[in-house]
Amino acid sequence: MKKRTNVFVQMGERVRRIPRTITCAVEKAQRPLEGRVVYIHPKGRFHTVEFSTMREPIRESFSGIMK
Repeated sequence: MKKRTNVFVQMGERVRRIPRTITCAVEKAQRPLEGRVVYIHPKGRFHTVEFSTMREPIRESFSGIMK
């Protein structure tokens, strides 16, 4: 299997991340959720992903811009 290098996220792209701000007492192991990239730091230090929830969207930032 080939390792992907220099693969970066782009604005509006759908990605899967494990958010730390969304927790559920029933789920002991957090699972990746699908969200949309809404912001990328100009120098690539972090990117912000928006997750849909029952009430309102939640945004969380993640290090770097790699997939």
